[in-house]
Amino acid sequence: MSTTEVTHYDIRYRTIARYSAEGKLIAPPGEWVIIEGVEGTSAKIEGLKSGTSYEVQVRAVNQAGPGPWYPAASATTS
Repeated sequence: MSTTEVTHYDIRYRTIARYSAEGKLIAPPGEWVIIEGVEGTSAKIEGLKSGTSYEVQVRAVNQAGPGPWYPAASATTS
């Protein structure tokens, strides 16, 4: 196996910081929750709170170790 071949992915997510209309911090961002060892190119994150905004990042892992986290994507649950 080549050291450049992806063996799995890690995902991390957290709640996004919330601010008032005046720009005052209401709630800081949450702690990162990491899901390691995801195989394939999709995953379902369970247990998210309704109406909450999250940011999610992914990184590829191979025999040489994990790569850098990709830039965050954000979404709000329905």
